Parts: sequence; C-alpha cells; structure tokens
Amino acid sequence: MSLAGFAAPDELWAGFEIKWNKILKDHVPKADYVHVNEINALSKAFDEKLGWNHLNAFGLAGKWLGLHEPFRQRAFSDVLLHC
Repeated sequence: MSLAGFAAPDELWAGFEIKWNKILKDHVPKADYVHVNEINALSKAFDEKLGWNHLNAFGLAGKWLGLHEPFRQRAFSDVLLHC
C-alpha cells in the first residue's frame, strides 16, 4: 500500500485546483480523479468500456505530474509512504 501527500498554503491549492479541474474537464475520456492502480489495471473509473486504454489513461496521469511539478517547488511537503 502507498500513501502520498501534498501540503501547501490555501492560495497554492486554489491555483492547483483550478488548473487540475480544467485538465479533468478537457481530457477525453472524462475522469474525476487519477488513481494509478485503477489506470494500470484499466478498472473502475478507467475501464476500457468507458473508453480508456493505457495510452490515454497514462496520458492523464502525465498531465497531473506535469501540473504537480511547478507547485511542488512551493509546497510544504511532498510525501510518499510505502507500507
């Protein structure tokens, strides 16, 4: 099991959420979130029956990572725990 966290001031979150929500809105097929386990398995919200494949699913995850990097420089912490 992995747990990731990202802590930042409210004003930083506001900017992140605006940009992230636009990415989610504009991406085809639509998604409400990114969960790598679901993307890898093409399950739940990322099921092939909903139009997903590894290329477009990992493309969305890549957009999240690309958005994350500039904000990461100004965040309080970025933590990944493996249990």
